[in-house]
Amino acid sequence: MNSNSNSIVELSFETGHTMPLQILVLDDCRFERARVRRLCSQSGLSVELTEIQTVSEMEAALTEVSFDVIILDYRLPGESGLEALKLLRNSGESAGIIMMTESFNPSVKDCATVLGCDLFWRKECITPQSLSEAISNLQKVKMERQQNSRGLINFNFPH
Repeated sequence: MNSNSNSIVELSFETGHTMPLQILVLDDCRFERARVRRLCSQSGLSVELTEIQTVSEMEAALTEVSFDVIILDYRLPGESGLEALKLLRNSGESAGIIMMTESFNPSVKDCATVLGCDLFWRKECITPQSLSEAISNLQKVKMERQQNSRGLINFNFPH
């Protein structure tokens, strides 16, 4: 993986404590990766982005970092975001997964959902606020998946 592919957008939480969320962005288009970077910056979340262009780069990145959220493009040259998604879920990856596409296709969305995609968005519909909310919610999803994979049960007892 190219060391130039990392970009850090670090913004403090209200407490002043900075703990960037690890986000992987798989998109072959540098303009779309820059757009995601800009949206993350505008979202107000503390994030560290790893930007990649291919599924093989994704596999390498997964051996180096534990990601909180993975953002996949549906259309990749010679590959598909669905293939990447299937690989991620078959490997037991617990990160929240967002799939982006330029044109909405209900059958692709249905297939992505069956394969374990958490959110499916048209690229033009993503805003800093929607991205911030999605990433925050997917953090909770990741923690629940990790608890479930360790056999932990989250009990909420009345006070």
